[in-house]
Formats: sequence, C-alpha cells, structure tokens
Amino acid sequence: MDGKANRIMVVAANRNDRSRIERLLGAEYELSISANVVSALDMAGRSPDIDLMLVAGPLNDMSESELLGAIQQSPAILPLPVIFVAEAASPEAVASALQSGAADYIAGAYADEVLLARIRSRLAEKALIESLETCIAELTETEELRMRLFRMASHDLKSPLNNIRIAEGILRLAAAESGEVAHALDTIGLMVDNMSDIIGNFLDMMEVQTGKLELTIKPVNLRDVQTNVVNQYRFAAKKKNISLELGATDGWVLADPQRLVQALANLVSNAIKFSLNDSKVTISSARRKGCGVIIVADDGPGIPSVERDNLFKEYGRLSTRPTGGESSSGLGLWIVKQLMYAQNGSVGAEFPENGGSRFWISLPAYSPDTCLEVDNVRGKRAGLFSANKEEAVSARAQGSNDDSAGDG
Repeated sequence: MDGKANRIMVVAANRNDRSRIERLLGAEYELSISANVVSALDMAGRSPDIDLMLVAGPLNDMSESELLGAIQQSPAILPLPVIFVAEAASPEAVASALQSGAADYIAGAYADEVLLARIRSRLAEKALIESLETCIAELTETEELRMRLFRMASHDLKSPLNNIRIAEGILRLAAAESGEVAHALDTIGLMVDNMSDIIGNFLDMMEVQTGKLELTIKPVNLRDVQTNVVNQYRFAAKKKNISLELGATDGWVLADPQRLVQALANLVSNAIKFSLNDSKVTISSARRKGCGVIIVADDGPGIPSVERDNLFKEYGRLSTRPTGGESSSGLGLWIVKQLMYAQNGSVGAEFPENGGSRFWISLPAYSPDTCLEVDNVRGKRAGLFSANKEEAVSARAQGSNDDSAGDG
C-alpha cells in the first residue's frame, strides 16, 4: 500500500499472546497493541489507517459477536477485517464468528507461518477490494461527467437548431414564390430534423446504458398514445405524400405514458423514413393473450431476410436506406427494444409475402387485478393517462374478457 507497512491492531488479554504476536509481526507490520477490546476500538476509531484487527485468545470485556457488531456499526472503522485466534474455540464459536462477519478464524494450536499466511491473505484481499472500489468510483465519476458534458453539448446544439428552424419558417414565407429558395429551405429543414433525431437518440442511448431510465408505470389508453403519435408525424408524412392512417384503437396497457409514446414514435418515424412517396402507414392496436399490442404497418420495401437478425441491435445498420434523405443512426429500433423491456413488454417485426413491414410493440394489458398489483407496489392508486375518465371505469369493468387468440 504505497510502500508503507500495513497497520495491524492487536487485541490480546494474555501477555504471552501479546509477546508472541509482537515478535512474529513486529518486523513486517506496524502494530498497535491493546489488552482489551474497548481500548482497541477507541484507538481504531481515532486511527482510520488501521488495515486489520487481530484478536488473540479469549476476550475479557466483550464477546466476539459484540465486537463484530460494534465494528459494523462504526463508519469510522469499517471496512476493517478481523482475524480471531483462539486455541480453545469450539466449532460452533468459529461458525458463529464467521457468520457474523469475521474475516478469518484460527482455532486450536497454530504455527507462526500459518498465522502470517492468513494475515497476508486477508490484507491482500482488503487491498484488492479497495483498489476495485477506487476504480468503480473513478469510472462512475467519469461516466457522470461524460453524461453531463453530453447533455450540455446537446442543450447547446438544440438552441441554434431551434433558431435555424424559426429562421427557415420566416424565410419560407418571404420567398414563397421562389422554387430555388424553397428547395434550399427544404434541405435546411431536413438537416435540422436529422440533427435533432441524432441528438435525441444518443441521449436516449446514454440513459439506457447508464441505468438512468426513469419510469412511471400506470394504466394507459392506447387510443391516446396512437392519436398523440399520429399528430406528431402528420406533417412529416405529408412532406412525402404518405397517408398516415389510424386503425383500430383498442384497449389499455400498463406502461410509462411518455416512454410508450417515444417507442411508438420511433416506429412511426422509421416507417415514414423508409416508405416511398405516395404510400401508406397505418397504426392500429388490439388485445392479444392478455397483452395490448400496437402495430405499425407500411408499404415500404421491407427488410431482406438475411439482415433481419440485425433488427433491434445497437447500431444495427441495414442495407435499406431512408427514401427522403433522412438520418438513420442505427439506434432507433434498439432504443425501442430497451424501452419495451424496461416496461415488461416486448417488440418484434413481421414481413408479409406481399411486401411491406409490420413492426409491433406489446405490453401487459390493463385489468383490475394488474391495477391492484401496481397500487400495492406504489402504495397509492395509479393515475390514468386518458382524457376520458369514464372510459377508464368502462375498461376496468371489462377486464380481460375481450382477450383474443394470437400473439404479438
């Protein structure tokens, strides 16, 4: 440890034990010796650089379990490994001490080499643990710094992007009759959208990878989620003359409303990106085997069969490319998968023989039993993500009676 001798606190009521240990360890370690436990604990509390406590022989003022309990309750002393040495110790006493947190126990007569080996081994373990804890702390600090810097950079990028978007709108009004200017503004708008998508995807990736994804699970009306996403992407679809249609909107699920909207928005955004002009994208939902399933169907080129294993993988790039010059980071479907798994859901894709793609996300359906389970976990009634509270009562009454066959 930085070239310094390890410090060992020796507790021994018997003078002969103290003399033997001092002769054995004095040349290799820095020793603090005490005849009683109370004094030893006081010295250890005032000297936080003690590396190990060696207790030899029977204790005269405290039991072994009481000593271990006192150490565990003292933040100033922890973590302090304790080795007991007792020639008359019973197997039950040894087992009790080890179960109470002792680092080692030497029972019966022992050779000096054995005690030295045990001490060196425990000190090496302690040094390794401290090294690992230091590495973990440094990695955590580095990761938090990286996350803060990324958020700062993202925030600093979003502001000029928003200003560019506003300027684009103003220039478009001023140059409405100039086809060349309109084309340039379309390019600017596309680039701003692409950069916004990239920033959003990387922020989501950072939250997932650092375990900072926060969820609030509650009953969610699928119609509200689908309508929300359709309204978000109606303009993007209109740019490519894609018909964005809302199909069946059936059921409720247990999910995080914002994260469910985010996952569905990723699927719809992908469908629009990879669909040809003058095509159709349909969003629908259904109840299947106790789950609520949302399906995004498009008339695009689909995914080659040899590449389908790359779907939902991090940076899983495919040969199919966006049809309108949009960005594709390879993170969107991976983020959808992580969001679904975090909400006890699933995700998948189907590719009909007549062409197109059907991407789906599935979540536990909402019913009185599952709602009660959420209430018990959270200790309060779960809120409803719906503009119509009467529908919530109706959905609760229907329960799972409308299950249909099939799976997502």
